[in-house]
Amino acid sequence: MPLELSGIVNVGIYHRLMKVRKPADHVWAHAANTVEDLSAAMADVTISAIEADVILSSWGLAVMGHPPATDGELSIDEFLSRIRDRGWHIDGRIVKLDFKTHAAFDASELSVRAYAADGAAGCELWVNADLLQGPMGAQAPFDAPRFVRQVGLMGHSVVLSAGWTTTAATADDARSPYTEAMVDTMAALVEAHKGPLTFPVRAQGFVASTNSLTRLVAARESRCLTLWASGIGMPAHEAEQMRNVVESLPAFRGRTFYDLQLCEQPIQKQ
Repeated sequence: MPLELSGIVNVGIYHRLMKVRKPADHVWAHAANTVEDLSAAMADVTISAIEADVILSSWGLAVMGHPPATDGELSIDEFLSRIRDRGWHIDGRIVKLDFKTHAAFDASELSVRAYAADGAAGCELWVNADLLQGPMGAQAPFDAPRFVRQVGLMGHSVVLSAGWTTTAATADDARSPYTEAMVDTMAALVEAHKGPLTFPVRAQGFVASTNSLTRLVAARESRCLTLWASGIGMPAHEAEQMRNVVESLPAFRGRTFYDLQLCEQPIQKQ
């Protein structure tokens, strides 16, 4: 499967314990779940953020893969070792592990802890899960409070990426807002989490959700937003409107990552 690369760059998260690139520096590689795709991502000098998915294999091992796959050629240990051995994990680059089930995270916890404890030489390690039900989303396969506690115990070198489940068959579906109730539930879930925290939000639904998301992100300096789009294309004029809203609100300005795979054209660097 060819590696999918985003054409959108990211705006940096700010937190005193995280090495920060300048705004609009990061470019993502997605689904780097195989040796070939991970190697391609690390070899591409434009890439500074790698996302990969973690599932539980049929024999109980955490491996890199995306449902409906039930196996993968890289274990979580092999994946992290390749990044470390290649020396890719320096200069504030990002490694984002997207866990598909709580069982996959439990099987990976010791490996992730060891990688984080090693310091990973300046790499921002993101641990992502869809913890709560979001716009048109299914029930999340996680014990959300336990997941948040587990990540919190890994220390401030690990970024919790706490998201909502969401599905979209049409462009109108993708624009479904994150309701006050959804955001209130998330706020209660992460209230005790003191470390760096990002909230991944479907980009098309952001503008209609700014009021509720503003108080969620603004509650602590260590919080930020990750706006993502995949599967449903985002017209360029909507992407520009979204960027204007981000820049107009202090809660999001300089605290928003853009991870938009399917835009018609990139948002212009600031």
